[in-house]
Amino acid sequence: MKKRMFISGLIAGAVIASTTTVFAVDWVKAYLFTGKMEINGQLQILPEDYEILSYKNHTYVPLRYVSEALGADVDYRQGAAPDESVISIHTSNQDVPAETGNSLQLSEDFLELAAKGRLNGIEIPLGTSKETLLKTLGEPDEIASHHSVYYRYGNIKFYTNASDRVRVIDVDFHLTTLEVKQSLGKPLFEGVNEAGLSGYELIYEAGDYYLYFMYNDKEDDIGTLRFKDPRQ
Repeated sequence: MKKRMFISGLIAGAVIASTTTVFAVDWVKAYLFTGKMEINGQLQILPEDYEILSYKNHTYVPLRYVSEALGADVDYRQGAAPDESVISIHTSNQDVPAETGNSLQLSEDFLELAAKGRLNGIEIPLGTSKETLLKTLGEPDEIASHHSVYYRYGNIKFYTNASDRVRVIDVDFHLTTLEVKQSLGKPLFEGVNEAGLSGYELIYEAGDYYLYFMYNDKEDDIGTLRFKDPRQ
């Protein structure tokens, strides 16, 4: 495989896209990485101005692109000298357990995937058998019952029906109602839940399934997404 050589100044072992001039700490000879990148199982097509580099058997990825794809914010503060500059990464989901291996990702194809019974960033789709659920995710953090039996993994609950198949998925998230609408468009319904099950909710239809973004209050940035098959 032919490699193209790339000479660059690497900072902190990663590349960060920024309009601010960046100090070159060290000049090195690196190669453009020709492989593909997946984030939470989703193949990523990098914009033309981003590159992945290979240097001394280590791969260097665009820090801002990857961090923002994982829901984090990236900031670069340039100091008076190279060792005074700071790259900061902040995620609003720091209190959500990371060991689940699942992370809800709103994207352009979110509703399209939901129409197939899947949530972007969640390994287990609706209709999955209990056996497959346990085999895929291992021992749950909790097994309990609320209207039906559920298996909790971190911030996610998988509810099963009488046939031991996943019929409802509840995911805790940190998103405002505005952020949800900006990503998914106008909901089928928005307002106070008439049944009193939650204070405020956005409802989206995805094929045979429904997505309920539920909040205690309209101004909250913390809520629960309920992904449901109404036929179950």
